[in-house]
Amino acid sequence: MIDRVALHVFSAENSSLQDFVRLAQIAAKLDAAVGDSFVYITVDESRRLVKEHVLCDADGSLRELLPKERLATDLLHPAYVETFFSCSKEDWQNWVSSGHAHLLTFAPFVQQEIPVSSWTLEDEARKRGLMGALSRPYTSEHFVIKEWDFERVYWDHWRAVAVNDDHLWTKVAKRILSQHDFRWTREKHADLCQVARTGKKKLMTNEPLLPTWALELRKLPCLLDTRGIPHKPHDLLQRTPETEMLIDVEPFVDKHLDTEAARPFLDLLGVRTTPAGPDHILDCLREQTKAVTPAISDTGKWYRGLDRMIESCSPADLERIKQTLWSEKLILTQDREWTAGSAVCLALDENGVPGAPVIHSTVSDLLLWRKSALLSAPRWISPFNG
Repeated sequence: MIDRVALHVFSAENSSLQDFVRLAQIAAKLDAAVGDSFVYITVDESRRLVKEHVLCDADGSLRELLPKERLATDLLHPAYVETFFSCSKEDWQNWVSSGHAHLLTFAPFVQQEIPVSSWTLEDEARKRGLMGALSRPYTSEHFVIKEWDFERVYWDHWRAVAVNDDHLWTKVAKRILSQHDFRWTREKHADLCQVARTGKKKLMTNEPLLPTWALELRKLPCLLDTRGIPHKPHDLLQRTPETEMLIDVEPFVDKHLDTEAARPFLDLLGVRTTPAGPDHILDCLREQTKAVTPAISDTGKWYRGLDRMIESCSPADLERIKQTLWSEKLILTQDREWTAGSAVCLALDENGVPGAPVIHSTVSDLLLWRKSALLSAPRWISPFNG
């Protein structure tokens, strides 16, 4: 019904901007799904079909993410959201977020084909995540990557803005995730094809390859941690049973992003779901030893991270933890001095060596020292037991 009314309004030469706005707001009130023939008015007062990617900036925050030359041509006219005559503001927001309006809330993905030379073919495929072998259904040396990506004008604009905005890439990532029509199908993978002399294309692998936009974001600080600090995706952890032990030890992705719905997006960007090993924690302990006055709370945090990690780490990681604690001065004593495991006691009694360094009492109860087989005797740390 809304499409029949729309056809009448859109075909009339004397239809005003307010006619278009009123019709859209009525559709929002009814939560009606508009068809391909539905028309919106943009900032430059041009008529645009929904298939021409009209952008809705409900709160004004989208403008900074759009190139100057696209502001007038791609943005929905502000009259649509300045005054709500035929629907409420909430009706409008729900209508747009449902996808029934066919309005975009961020830059559109567009289909692209990228030529690939035969001498870079293998490297390009491996860079995008190929694990197996490529097949060559044709004899030609013509190869292309078919994918969905943002137009270059957007990437150039974002890079320019990012010079003075440390949070620019987090805004981009958040907008991608918020797109109502982002179903993680066509946009989440790229296809590597060989092109026959007839022009016919065939896949060279059935493996899902990473698209360019995901590769780019993997290299950029586009995700916030739980403290609101931007990070590259691989530097962050998702909350899983395997990573639970590292909460407050390593940076985790912001809780508003760390959801089941966002999991495919986070996986695509390379946010980790398992610990990367003990090296990060051991490096943090090394940094602590450089402080004039050791921060006991921070030191305890790193020890507890190792304590939880050894429950499920690999034999190689366990051995690295043992040997590092034994040979390096990374153990805090009760006198707030740093010493190696080869020279510290867990506790002293009448049989102990007078004046021997003792591990700090705030962490002496950790099972780290026992689970990692660091005890050769009841009170001395050693890596050679067990």
